[in-house]
Order: sequence, then C-alpha cells, then structure tokens
Amino acid sequence: MHRTPTVTGPARPAEPASHPPPTGDVVVGLDGSDPAGRAVAWAAAEAELRGARLVLAHGGYVVDRVGLTARTAATVLSELTAYGHRLVDDTTASLAHSHPGLDMLGVIRHTAPEDLLIELSHTAALVVMGTHGRGRLASTLLGSVSQRVAAHANSPVLVIPAHEPQQPTEHTVVVGIADTPGGHAALRFAAEEATRHGARLVALRTWGESTWGDGYDFDNFMGWRHDERRLLDHVLTEVRDLYPCLAIDAKLLSGGIVHSLIGLAGPAELLVLGCRRSDEQWPSRLGPIASWLLHRSPCPVAVVGRPHGPTEEAVAAGATVAAQ
Repeated sequence: MHRTPTVTGPARPAEPASHPPPTGDVVVGLDGSDPAGRAVAWAAAEAELRGARLVLAHGGYVVDRVGLTARTAATVLSELTAYGHRLVDDTTASLAHSHPGLDMLGVIRHTAPEDLLIELSHTAALVVMGTHGRGRLASTLLGSVSQRVAAHANSPVLVIPAHEPQQPTEHTVVVGIADTPGGHAALRFAAEEATRHGARLVALRTWGESTWGDGYDFDNFMGWRHDERRLLDHVLTEVRDLYPCLAIDAKLLSGGIVHSLIGLAGPAELLVLGCRRSDEQWPSRLGPIASWLLHRSPCPVAVVGRPHGPTEEAVAAGATVAAQ
C-alpha cells in the first residue's frame, strides 16, 4: 500500500509541473462523529471501486482569539492539531487493514471544515461527508457544514444521513429526472454509480397532483401525461446509449416529487439529486427540494450539478495536494 504523508497548514503555491496534476480523488470529511465514520467507510469503498486516491480531510475550527491570551490560544491550537493528527492517523491505520492497497492522503488544515472540503472539491471526483442533522430545523440551517458544501462544491457531494441508514432491501440507485443541465449531470452520475455497483437505476419523473376531474378534461389530462412520458424517454436516451447493459426502471408518477422520492429512496442504496442552479452568481446552487431531502432522506444522498470552472487559486491548491 502506498500512503502519502499528511498535509497541514494553509495551501502553498503549487510547484511548477511539466504536466497537469492528477484529478479524481475521493475526498471524505473527518470529525470523529458516527456519521463521519460511516462516510469514511462509504468513501473508502468508493475510492477502491474507482481506483482513486482517498483524501482524508480534517478542518480544525479556527480559534477565536477574542478574550484569549496568546498562550491560551496557542494551547488550544496545539490541542486541535494533535486531535486532527490522531484522527487521521487512526483512520488511516484502520483502513489499511480493511482496504489494503488503497492510496491515501491526510489533509489537516486550521480552517472551517466546509471551506476545506469546498477547496478540495475543485480537483475531486467526489466529496463524501456525514451530516449531524438538527432535528426539525435541519433543512433551515443553511450554515450547516453539509448544507454549505453541497451548495457550493465544484464536484458531486455525497451526504451520509445522521441516523444509522437502514439496510437497503433493493439494489437500486434512485434519480430524479429533469431536462436541465443539473438534471442531466445527476442522471449521468447516477448511471455511472449504478453501473459501478452493479445496481438497477430507478429514474423518476413526477407530473403534478391533479386528476382529470380537477378542472381538466380527459383529453388534455392524457395529453399532459403523454408529454411527460415523452420527456422522460427523451432524457433517458443519453444513458441508454452510453450504458446499454444498465437496467433502467423509468417511473412516471402523479404526485408530489418529494413524497415520491422518499418512497423510492427508502429501500434504495443511493438517492441522486440534480442542482437547480449552476451559475456562480447564485448564493447557493441548491433548490428547495434538494435542501429538504439532504437532511431527511432515508438513504445517502448525492447532490450533483454542472461543474464550474475552477479558479486559479483552486487549481494551485489542488496541484499542491496532488503533489504530496
């Protein structure tokens, strides 16, 4: 097994390179919690399947020095650093037994965890993290780590729920279908995951909660349904062509999208959602559906959007991490 050393401190300018840095790491956030532990297990298995490097990232919260003496602040910072090293080292040692041969890198930074994960997402294939959840208010806490990373990361983000997920009873990956850039990106990711894991892809499109007796005549109602079926088949054409051996269960249901996705996600291994927005001008790429399901899905959730072009600073940071 090849393990590269732990990186600490702020990102450094990249060394000149004769070729672009490698990309495609699977990044996982570490904080010592149970959801983070489950995220590590998922990320390690995913990195092994992809033949990718696993990056174990720990962001130690920045010490608020207001009201602290310099000596106290230095002591707290030292303790945070020591904890981060123990966490990364213990996790690496454990994974060396369960996943021999897995290439790993530890990254410890004195910054907010969400900032570190967003930074690493610019050169990652996938970011995996746990969510602690905040009860009934979870979906409204836009400052939570998982919410912010899912909203701003440049790569797909896979979030492990705070509760212990039930064992999937169906070998399926569920994806919501939309004829948008984010919807197409989510569908491609879901098809790749289903193929990689040997699972069946369940593609869901919903078309409202009305019936032909609620102000619609029968012909218009059936025409609406026909148009939605045609859209569903059109969007799925891409992955049917790319993955001819993939089993796809195309579902067109009348009802609310959230209720339908929750029902299909219950027995599934993974729920994949596309981002509503993709332009960097938006404060968050998440829409209300993804924001709500992020904390309430019964199974892990992957949030996928159209990637932005990385900034020069992000490329330099990624090159530094890749060169370690």
